[in-house]
Amino acid sequence: MKKKIWQIVSWILVVLTVLSVVLLVVPPSGRTPESSPDGAKSFDQKWAQMAAAHSRGEASEVRLTETELNSKIQQAVEGAPSSGMASMKGVEARLDGDELVFVLKISLLGIPTYITMGGKPVLRDHVLEFDLDQVDMGRMPAPASMIGAFLRSRLESPEMRESLMLPDFIHDVRVENSELVFGAD
Repeated sequence: MKKKIWQIVSWILVVLTVLSVVLLVVPPSGRTPESSPDGAKSFDQKWAQMAAAHSRGEASEVRLTETELNSKIQQAVEGAPSSGMASMKGVEARLDGDELVFVLKISLLGIPTYITMGGKPVLRDHVLEFDLDQVDMGRMPAPASMIGAFLRSRLESPEMRESLMLPDFIHDVRVENSELVFGAD
């Protein structure tokens, strides 16, 4: 009898393990955001207009669309080197309601894996940060508190803080009406 129960438990564990691995490699549902060279140019132009307004002593606001944001992200990720067991294969940003959602496609030991992180962008000490409230690995939910702690430790590295540093005149960042909004003095 014990042997029969052990066999059933063993098969259940095998099925759950296979199901977990499959859920990790299945792409997340949802649309794929657009990106284009014109979107990256529009991003740069809007950013330059905000800087020019600041130099004239005017308050301004920049509203970036999902296409502009993804175009700039794709431009930044294209030349990124990959090393080690995991390498970045792509990043997508979605603007859903008042949240910013990132879908990271990484190659983990040659296997495509997807990590979806959603939350609100915040500005702390002129550094762009991200308050996570949703994390999925493939199609499987993961604890946001555990991933958030790991993400915060990565974001606090000097090189990452430097890349996420925003100009002193930016005082606000938020997602509003499916646009990423930066407010400046």
